[in-house]
Amino acid sequence: MTASTNSDARGPTLPGPRLPIELTTMILQSLRGDFKTLASTALVNKALCEESRRLLYRNVGHPSRKRSPRADTIALLINPSLAKYVHSYALAYAQMVAPPVQHTAPLAPGPALDAMVNLEHLDLTLYRRIPNNFLEGCPFQLESFSWIDCAFGWEKIYSFFQTQKKLRKLEFDASDGVDVVHSFPLPACPNLEYLRSTPDFIQAALPGRNITILGFVVMEEEIELNFDHLSKELSQIKALSFLATPESPRFSSISKDLYKNLQYLEMFPADSEVLEALPQFISLVGLIFPTHPEMDDDLSYLQAPEETGRFFVLCPTLQFVDIQANDHPIDRKFERWVPGTQRDVGKKLSEECFFSSDIEDHLKC
Repeated sequence: MTASTNSDARGPTLPGPRLPIELTTMILQSLRGDFKTLASTALVNKALCEESRRLLYRNVGHPSRKRSPRADTIALLINPSLAKYVHSYALAYAQMVAPPVQHTAPLAPGPALDAMVNLEHLDLTLYRRIPNNFLEGCPFQLESFSWIDCAFGWEKIYSFFQTQKKLRKLEFDASDGVDVVHSFPLPACPNLEYLRSTPDFIQAALPGRNITILGFVVMEEEIELNFDHLSKELSQIKALSFLATPESPRFSSISKDLYKNLQYLEMFPADSEVLEALPQFISLVGLIFPTHPEMDDDLSYLQAPEETGRFFVLCPTLQFVDIQANDHPIDRKFERWVPGTQRDVGKKLSEECFFSSDIEDHLKC
């Protein structure tokens, strides 16, 4: 194999034999998240430049954390061609903080958005009004989309949803920016399987779709749930996140349609109504207990053999109980308990905890 000494704008090609692309990829994969080193390897030669960029710009957004490092979106404005490498784009800002323009600009019409053909996951929590042309003419088909408190007109959002034929997972809570949604007709998002949203949007989205994972946003005020007309849709739910405070809707308003097929249930352990209903779930496999800053911010009292054992006794089909560790409220670190030799005594599956972003992660563990 002859060595190439040519150089281009992306860096020189050094003399010497070239490694097989598979080996190059393996080496660079070991550097995932090490932005400084990947940026250096991108300058070595053409092959390393391409593979390094795939890793550098696969995940972009704000904030960038140790467990989920992200490249700064300003790079997409400086060099829009880098947007073709982006698979995940996430922005999360506190309620009183306005996101810098460079963080949202690549998602408005322009060369960066035009190049963003491989985007699969888009997560936005902005608490701010978004420009009217946001996501207009986007070339990508998302697999997952999270839209939390982004002020935007419903007609604009629905027009975007109509373009998303491959969307499997949707988290939608625009209660601060969108009026009550009464209708969410097909053909918008025909392949939706996972939905987490407000009660009104859930009622609008369930008909005609094969949704099997359902989550209610944390409900902290008293509202009436009437799902009597959706018995068929609720009966196909396999996993449910129902995080309700004492002032919020009663679980009994939907529970009768879940008893037969529900396999995974996420709830606050202080919700006595749900606990009383456990014996009626004939297919329940997993029970997930997250913390709540006001109701239950410390679940250490549950992390004991006798305490977990009583859940296995209440529900004979139950195979695990996942309890959030109180020392990790943001990243949702959980420990898993399983039945012991006797079901009335649980045992911790491992001393190692696992991280979970939502109920779907518990299904994969």
